[in-house]
Amino acid sequence: MNHSILDVNSEEFEALTRDLLAEGKIVRFRARGFSMRPFIRNGDLLEVQPIGDYQVKIGDIILFKSLNNGLLAHRIIKIKVVNDETMYLPQGDSNRHPDLLISSAQFLGIVVSCKRDQKNFDFTTRAQLVISRLWVLFSPLLKPLYFFLSGTKWFRGIRSN
Repeated sequence: MNHSILDVNSEEFEALTRDLLAEGKIVRFRARGFSMRPFIRNGDLLEVQPIGDYQVKIGDIILFKSLNNGLLAHRIIKIKVVNDETMYLPQGDSNRHPDLLISSAQFLGIVVSCKRDQKNFDFTTRAQLVISRLWVLFSPLLKPLYFFLSGTKWFRGIRSN
């Protein structure tokens, strides 16, 4: 299989990604930023599939068009109906505050896997789906603990193994 590397600006990336996903193709790209730590790290290779008829659930990581920040891949933490329209509340796993509510019209695709070094993390497995939902449920307690521990020498030592 021939893999091409494209160097594009953010507007070109958004247009290309939108077109490829609309055609039913899978898109892979390097994550940039730190908002999805600890599950997605800066530089991880993300695989995004078209959403199609998939019903987005709490815990899913969605690639969407943010009104403020271009394209984002954040986790859905709440789903609610506003004026007869289903709205979704995304939030980066390490962000203190959620993003703005979004509609399904802003979705580009669903993040199904993450590759880091030689490890592949499949976000569609039953175990990963449970972990995602537990993260959403317990993140108010887990986030401060994770970031406290991540600053310790002990934690950095076990994370590097």
